[in-house]
Amino acid sequence: MNKKIIIFISVILLILSIIIIILNIISLSKVLERQTYYASIIVADYGGFDVNGTAFTFGGVPLGSSSERKLSVKNGYDFPIVVNIIPRNGMEQFIQGRQEIIFQGQERNISIVATVPAGMEKKKYEGEIVIEIRIVK
Repeated sequence: MNKKIIIFISVILLILSIIIIILNIISLSKVLERQTYYASIIVADYGGFDVNGTAFTFGGVPLGSSSERKLSVKNGYDFPIVVNIIPRNGMEQFIQGRQEIIFQGQERNISIVATVPAGMEKKKYEGEIVIEIRIVK
């Protein structure tokens, strides 16, 4: 009888341990915040800029040149976060995705640089930049 109780308790503890591990893995990959912003760049013979507080508008950028915008992020969580910069819907050809780790209470200005490769057609390109905040794994 004692062996059956010990085996039963061991199986229950094993199942609980597996559930706790799975829940920890799920929480580590959890997106805390996600915001999608409009983005545009004009490939042109001239350089120029556009001021906009709600979008990433890079203005006019000559071939082979780049334009930079800053994103201010403050970590108000009680743990480190990772900020993912994800260009989409056409912005991938100008902006590289990247990640920045920001520690608890820290504030950082993250540079988002749009570079126009040689040979691009001169016109306005539009897309999105997704800013995603996750728990550091």
